[in-house]
Amino acid sequence: KIAFLTVMPSPYVQDVFHALSGDPRCELSVFYLEQEADDTNWGQQRLPEYARVLPGSWFRFAGGRIHYNSSAIRELREADADVYVVVGYPGLTNQSAMYWLTCTRRPWVFWGEMPGMRSLGVVASGLRRVAQFPLRSAKAIAAVGSQAAEAYRGLLGGSVPVFNVPYHCATDDFTRAALARNEGARQEIRFLYCGQLIERKGVDLLLTAFLKLRERYANVRLGFVGTGPLEVDLKHRVPAEFTSSVTFHGFRPVADLPELFSAADVFVLPSRHDGWGVVVNQAVASRLPVIATSAVGAAHDLIADGESGYVIEPDSSEAIFDAMERFAADPDRARSFGERSFEFTSRIDLNRAVEDWVAVCTAALGSVRRNRRTAESVPSA
Repeated sequence: KIAFLTVMPSPYVQDVFHALSGDPRCELSVFYLEQEADDTNWGQQRLPEYARVLPGSWFRFAGGRIHYNSSAIRELREADADVYVVVGYPGLTNQSAMYWLTCTRRPWVFWGEMPGMRSLGVVASGLRRVAQFPLRSAKAIAAVGSQAAEAYRGLLGGSVPVFNVPYHCATDDFTRAALARNEGARQEIRFLYCGQLIERKGVDLLLTAFLKLRERYANVRLGFVGTGPLEVDLKHRVPAEFTSSVTFHGFRPVADLPELFSAADVFVLPSRHDGWGVVVNQAVASRLPVIATSAVGAAHDLIADGESGYVIEPDSSEAIFDAMERFAADPDRARSFGERSFEFTSRIDLNRAVEDWVAVCTAALGSVRRNRRTAESVPSA
């Protein structure tokens, strides 16, 4: 019996929970802190019987959202799980849950992205260190990607076992759409970005790089999928003579994405920092080479630099331009890199997600059994 305490029911996290709920080894309870954030466009997600949104509120602090849900402890107690999973350490709800689980000696796992990605002031940095303190009481850490796993091992000094559990999502539709794509002779190189149009994602740098590229190559195109506060500015920056080369698709639901990805040749995620980047999962499943910065967690697990894409330095339009130009100058490179990219799909398959979580929860429960010095075998999660 596994109880998750997580932020919101994004389509991607629901994919993972659906896969876990369908495995006979797992009985699931999921508690969300909120239905949706003000900067997302998923709308009111339909929830399965094992999931619910807790009543509560939130406020902004140091660029983050701090949640408080007064019923969280009661809900976790009534779940009566074998192991609990707390997602993220900022927030009053998360902190109270971790301390309660520790004080009542319930086995729990922390699931989190790369710690300390954002630069904070002196006070906020001190509070972040305090917020990270309960992690030492977790029975296991499920780190989102190898880069995060290394960071948590350094942070905790080996006192807690750390597992690499990247974000997973359903990708079969992306693969099917890619297989139906008519490759033919490449006359154009179509670059694609998908995500929020915000400063953190580096979309301003991407457009700068592309406009420079377009001045040299007439056969390049760029598509933006998503919306956000930079959308108007980005549109205004496109010269009139290049408007046919840059397309703004706006927000599109997940069901529309396979078709958009299959129409592209190269995927670009130029984030200044990104804990993982599920769109990279979708890109590799679509047989697309990927250009991403080293500040994108998924880049360290899903890109073979120089073979399936390019891992570039963050915050540099020149680095984005150089990587894009390699495909513009050699259009056939996209196909060979794309085939190599597809090989990473097995790492983010939903079946792999189930096995990852069974391993983490079994380890957490095994730690409890060993501490009690019983002769019981370790139960399945």
